[in-house]
Amino acid sequence: MKDRRSEQQAECEKLATGKLLHPDSYKRVSPFDETADDGAQRTFQWTFTSRTNQGGTGKGSVICKASNHLQMATVDVKQVN
Repeated sequence: MKDRRSEQQAECEKLATGKLLHPDSYKRVSPFDETADDGAQRTFQWTFTSRTNQGGTGKGSVICKASNHLQMATVDVKQVN
């Protein structure tokens, strides 16, 4: 089976930025950390910065679960500060 990590990470990042109020200000500030792989899906997490609705810069975190077989992923995006 082909290793899809780079495709999965790109899809995860695309979904995460799509949930932001200011996606153009998104900047990943930590590497992708693979926290699980059960054969069917991988779980990645990372942190980012982006512009807040008050005009400042805030930090956030993402947890993404991506299918190892299909181009399908889900993301949970949280603002840390």
